[in-house]
Amino acid sequence: MSVIRKNVPMAALAFFYLAFLGVEYLFDEKVALLAGAGSVAMAESVVVGISVAGFLLYPPALRFSERRIKPLLLVAGGLAAACSVEIGVAEQPVAVYVEGAVGLLCLGFVGAAAHDAVVREREDAGIASTVGVAYTAAILLQVELQELTEAGLMRAALLAAACLASAAPAAARAAVPKALETAASGDVPATRALPILAAIVAPMTRIFSTLNVTLTGMHAAGQVDLGSWPWLLLAASALASGFALDRLSRRYAPVAMALVSTLSCFAIFSAVSGGPALMCAAVFYLGSGAFVVFFTSAFMLAGRASSPSGLWPSAGRVVNNVVSLAVAAPALALVTRANSLAISAVVLVVLAAIYAPVFLWLEKGAEPTVPGEPPAPAAAILADAPSAPAPLDPDQRIAAFSSAFGLTERETEVLAALITSDSSMQDLARQLFMSRTALHRHISSMCGRVGVDNRQALLLCYFSWRPEDLG
Repeated sequence: MSVIRKNVPMAALAFFYLAFLGVEYLFDEKVALLAGAGSVAMAESVVVGISVAGFLLYPPALRFSERRIKPLLLVAGGLAAACSVEIGVAEQPVAVYVEGAVGLLCLGFVGAAAHDAVVREREDAGIASTVGVAYTAAILLQVELQELTEAGLMRAALLAAACLASAAPAAARAAVPKALETAASGDVPATRALPILAAIVAPMTRIFSTLNVTLTGMHAAGQVDLGSWPWLLLAASALASGFALDRLSRRYAPVAMALVSTLSCFAIFSAVSGGPALMCAAVFYLGSGAFVVFFTSAFMLAGRASSPSGLWPSAGRVVNNVVSLAVAAPALALVTRANSLAISAVVLVVLAAIYAPVFLWLEKGAEPTVPGEPPAPAAAILADAPSAPAPLDPDQRIAAFSSAFGLTERETEVLAALITSDSSMQDLARQLFMSRTALHRHISSMCGRVGVDNRQALLLCYFSWRPEDLG
């Protein structure tokens, strides 16, 4: 039972991906059928952009309507399911546009809860692989749907079931544990890594969105079938990237993704020059799978202890969708004119915009830790700290340190647990009778008061601190 409970958030995320991708693909097919192939790329970008509102509605709903969040999620899932069915049976373009916008907006709300549930339940070392497995499962189910059903009522009904299936487990994990109410007073500001991460993801999105707009138009025109084997490359890429990113230092993950984005630029040049469509699709999907896992897991890890609650886990998807909407029209105009010189100039500028924040990330971003390795125990940090006489006993030292830096009573309890135990964050949270999210918030608050960036630096500061420093 504990194994099933542990994997419920991953199932919610997988069903969200299936519903979101499936409804988006069904929307594309209906728009192509009713409004023409030329309308697909822009229409898709608009409705995907509208889904951002759903993602952004979740944090205030979680904050101000905590007791109603479960029924709100179930209602959103039901509306998304109804819109899916309406898209499947619609015979007018306007109906498809409206139902697509409302459906993806509701799915955005549900998806934010699913992302948040994964962050609440998973350790850092398993975040990327969880995202990769969920995305891979959704892609494989999506391929089966496309192969076995037509773009009509049957597929719409199955996607409606996926909408409901994503809302139910997300609602089950959406209630904020009471321990969150005891978090440190005052909002914890987003870490300095978050804006740098957004600056990295945004230009990368420009690359993949341009390629997506190009291939979407080619698919609508019948030049390439994006519903066949290229999707399998997307699944394989997501799965491999998930496990690879869990083992790669978070410091160097953006560097690897920047190289993948650079390779994707060649697919853009090939597509606008009349190169093999399937080759372009293969490059796009191999890179896109890695990109989705990267931006999703990166924001989950960087923002898990930051406020407001529920915002940062899905912030990667928000940044991706907003930028996709912003660049849709320019990208469409660029690839339609097929001006090689203009495309080369734009791509070079975008690549520069990618590598500049990546360099900044290496200098000032996330600490160079390997997510798969456990945090260094307090004893190891103590061994590295400068030796100094400690005239106070442990309890007196903790009290003096807490008084010196203005720690709250609850923060003092957390600090005492950190310096006397080598347990995992999950076990520490259980011992302190609080959620892991609340524990991360207390640690972030203490780091802010002491003037350090992370847990290890906090412990190092504690063990090297001397009461004489007060004078």
